[in-house]
Amino acid sequence: VTPGTRGPKRNWSKRTNYTKAVIHVNQKVIRQNHNTGERNPVITVKRGANNTYGHTVEVNGPCRVMYRPDNPLHCGARVWIETISDFKVS
Repeated sequence: VTPGTRGPKRNWSKRTNYTKAVIHVNQKVIRQNHNTGERNPVITVKRGANNTYGHTVEVNGPCRVMYRPDNPLHCGARVWIETISDFKVS
């Protein structure tokens, strides 16, 4: 069976992609801020290929706090927050 080439393309089965956002605290930046006296943002929000850094994060919806000491993230974080909701970083 070959796919048809005539007529309009389907548009009834579109799914919205929910990309999970991972929020965690960067301890290395906390140590650098303590030693140098700077105020660099220590909270990292990762969604897809984008990283957003800030001092505060507001999550507008449900989220889940994860603790996995035996299976940390590739960045080394053992505690993080996962959400598919919108968020505001400042």
